[in-house]
Amino acid sequence: MLVNDRAGAIAGRSGLVGRTFREAFPELEAQGYLELLDRVYATGEPFVGNELPVRLRAGTGSDPEAEPADPYDIYVDVVYQPLRNVRGEVFGIMQHVVDVSERVLARQALEAANAQLREQRLELERSNAHLQQQASELEMQAEELQTTTEELAERTAAAERAAADLAESEARLRLAAEAAQLGTWSWDLTTDAATFDWRVRELFGFEQDEPWPRAEILATRVHPEDRDRVAAALAAAADPAGDGRYAMEYRVVRPDGSERWVAATGVTRFDGEGAARRPVVLIGTAVDVTERRRAETALAESERQLRTLADAIPTLAWTARADGYIEWYNARWYEYTGTTPEEMAGWGWEPVHDPAVLPQVLERWRASIASGQPTEMTFPLRGGDGRFRRFLTRITPLTDADGRVVRWFGTSTDVEAERAAREAAEAANRAKSDFLAVMSHELRTPLNAIAGYAELLELGVRGPVTAAQIEDLARIQKAQRHLLGLINAVLNYTRVEAGGVHYVVQDVVLDEALATCETLTAPQLRAKRLEYLYAGCDPTLVVRADPEKLQQIMLNLLSNAVKFTDPGGRVTLACGYTHDVVAIHVSDTGRGIPADQRARVFEPFVQIDARLTRTQEGVGLGLAISRDLARGMGGDLTVESEVGAGSTFTLRLPRAG
Repeated sequence: MLVNDRAGAIAGRSGLVGRTFREAFPELEAQGYLELLDRVYATGEPFVGNELPVRLRAGTGSDPEAEPADPYDIYVDVVYQPLRNVRGEVFGIMQHVVDVSERVLARQALEAANAQLREQRLELERSNAHLQQQASELEMQAEELQTTTEELAERTAAAERAAADLAESEARLRLAAEAAQLGTWSWDLTTDAATFDWRVRELFGFEQDEPWPRAEILATRVHPEDRDRVAAALAAAADPAGDGRYAMEYRVVRPDGSERWVAATGVTRFDGEGAARRPVVLIGTAVDVTERRRAETALAESERQLRTLADAIPTLAWTARADGYIEWYNARWYEYTGTTPEEMAGWGWEPVHDPAVLPQVLERWRASIASGQPTEMTFPLRGGDGRFRRFLTRITPLTDADGRVVRWFGTSTDVEAERAAREAAEAANRAKSDFLAVMSHELRTPLNAIAGYAELLELGVRGPVTAAQIEDLARIQKAQRHLLGLINAVLNYTRVEAGGVHYVVQDVVLDEALATCETLTAPQLRAKRLEYLYAGCDPTLVVRADPEKLQQIMLNLLSNAVKFTDPGGRVTLACGYTHDVVAIHVSDTGRGIPADQRARVFEPFVQIDARLTRTQEGVGLGLAISRDLARGMGGDLTVESEVGAGSTFTLRLPRAG
C-alpha cells in the first residue's frame, strides 16, 4: 500500500507504507470498507461515497503491538477508482479520501445553533410579552439578547467557513472524477427524477441542465434491448431490503441515433431503520466504455471466425491457456475421439493417448509450457472405435506485445496413411533392389559362359575357323560385353540405392585426378572427331572425395558428352571453387536437353528421347548412379542446358582444409 502524508494524518497513524490495507486499518473490516474495496477490485467498477462515517482507533499505526486508544469518529468523502493495465486488467485501486469531518460537524453545529436560535427567539417573544410586567428585568434581558446575538454571529461565521470547506471538498471531488473521466448523477427517489453533470449530459445527449424523469430516460435514452435490465437493477438498488448497490452496463441511444456503451455504478442512501427504512436518493457515476466493448466484440468475433475455420479444417485442433489448460477443441477432435467437451476440458485429453507414450508426451508439453517455445511430436491417439492412429502434433504459442505467452494453438494431423504408404514404398523399393541384384547375378553367369565359348571357338578348339566365322564371333563377344556392361550398371545402381556402397573419402588433388580423364576417353573422342579442352586446375586445389568414385563419375559425364555431341563438336572440362566448395564442369556442344526434362535425366532408367539414343548403348542409369555417388560424398550433381546449344553438368564436392 502507498499513501501520502495527508492519509496518515487523517488516520492518525504512521508507518503505513508497505502494509496491506487490512493490516493498517483492521477496525474498518467490521464497518464494510474492506469488502467494498474487494468488490471494486473484483468488478472493476469505481465507487463514490460522500460523508461516510468512519470509526478509527488511534495507536494502531507504526507499532502494531501498542494498546489501541479509545475510538473516535470522522467523516470522509471517498472515491475508489480501479487501476487497469494495457490489457484492461485491474491491478490496483486508487483511493482518494477527503476528511470532511470539520464540514459535517460544522453543519451539525450550524443546525444546532439554528435550533437554539429559534428557541431563543421564542424566549424573546415570551420575554417581550412580559415586558410590561417585568420592566425591572428588561436590562438583564437586553444583555442576554446581546450575548445571544454575538453567539449567533460566531456560529454564522462558522457556518460560512463550513460552506467554504464544503465547496473546496466538492471541487476536489470533481477533479478526481475528471481524472477518472467519470460523470456523476443523482436520482431523487422522492420525485423519481435524475440530475446529471455535464459529462453524463453529453454522454446521454441531454441538451438542458434540468431533472429528467426516470421513465422518460428509460423510454428515450436506454436501448430497448437493455431497458428491462436497467429498470430491474434500479428497482433492486431502491429496495429497502437490499444493500442499495447499483452496477450496470448498457447501451445509450442518443437523439442523433448513435449508440454508446455506459458503465454505471451507484449507491442508495436510506432514511429510517427496519420497517420504516425508505430510499431517499441514489448517487452514482457513469463512464463511456464504448471502445472497450467494441474491442471485446471484435475479439469475440475474431475468435468465432477462428473457431469456425478450425472446425472446417480436416485436422484436429485445439487451444489452451498459457498454463496448458485446454479450453477448446474443434469439431474434428470430437468426431475422431468420440468424446464430449465435458470429458476433454483441461487435462481430460490424457485418456485418448497411448499409456505407454503418454509420459513422453506430457514431458514434452510441460517443457514447452515452461520455455514458451513451440514443439512438434508424433504419437498415437485413440479414436472413438478404440483403435489407435498416429498423428503429427504441432503446438505453437500465441504471444502478446511483450512476448508473453497468452495462449497455445495446437493441431494434430493424421499421418497413419502416410506412414503406411511410406513403409509400403520402402518395402517395394527393397523388393525391386533385391530382384535387380539377383537377376544381375543370375544373368552374368550365362553371359560369362557365352564369352568363354566364343573365345574357345576363336582359338580353334572345335576346328579351323573361317574369316567370316571370326567376324561373327567378334560380334558375339561385342554383344556379350555390352550386355554384361548393362547388367553391371544395374547391379551398381542397386548397390547405390540400397546404401551398400562403401566410400573411402580422402584428400584428392583435383588437377591430378582430372588429368587422366583425357587418356581414358581419347578413343571415343577420336572416333567422333571431337575437340577436347582442359586448361587444368589450380595444382593446390584439394577436394574431399573417394578417388575411385570420382573417376567413375567423371568417365560417365565425359562419355555422355561424347555420346550426345555430333562429330566436329567440342567437349570442355573446367573447374572452379569457393572457400568451401569445388565445382567441376563438363560441357558439350551437343543437342541439349529441353527445360521440362532436365530434372528427369537423373531418374533411373530414363532416356529423354529414344529417337536420339536408340543407336547409343545404355539403360539410363549412369546419371542416376553418378548423382547418388556425388551425394554420398557430401556433394551434388546438377545440369544446365539449352536445346541446340549443348549442356553443362556440374559436380560439386567439399573442398579440403
